[in-house]
Amino acid sequence: MKKSIIIACLCLCSSIANAQFWAGGQISSTKGKNTSIPGNTVKTRSFKFLPEVGYAFNNDWEVAVRIGIDYSKAKFSSDKSKARSAFIIEPYARYNVCNLGKNVSFFLDGGIGIENGDFFHKGIYYKSETMFGAGIRPGIKYRATNKMTLVATFGGLGVNIIDKNTDAGFNLNGNSLTIGCYFDL
Repeated sequence: MKKSIIIACLCLCSSIANAQFWAGGQISSTKGKNTSIPGNTVKTRSFKFLPEVGYAFNNDWEVAVRIGIDYSKAKFSSDKSKARSAFIIEPYARYNVCNLGKNVSFFLDGGIGIENGDFFHKGIYYKSETMFGAGIRPGIKYRATNKMTLVATFGGLGVNIIDKNTDAGFNLNGNSLTIGCYFDL
């Protein structure tokens, strides 16, 4: 029994020693205008800071989690400005779809997200709510050095649920661009 436990521990340690852990994050800033509320125009500005840690199983599959903040400010034409901040947790899995050479690859991120706090969604201000989401988004990564990788994602296909409202769709606007940088540990 002791030999089996020791062998299992050695196998686990050797797999961790060869693991590809990485740390980094993404930032994004958006500016938008929404006129879906009758008689009201909403102009928003948002900033997200999402540090993350991840693990690469092999050249095709990775898992990671982003934990960060989202700060936004909105100006309503019929009301005063409102600011908000929310806490975000986004675990995801990444599949590398194809490689272009040894340094560039295209990928798909599939994950879930939980956002808790005050926020704007589709021109509506929610106070002390929780939004749940799930989706897939494409991206590209460039391995700049042996230890540093640059990543960008754009658009996506997903669903958000907040306060008994469901919003699903395909997003390909400039507001969905995120840029990140990761360092292998």
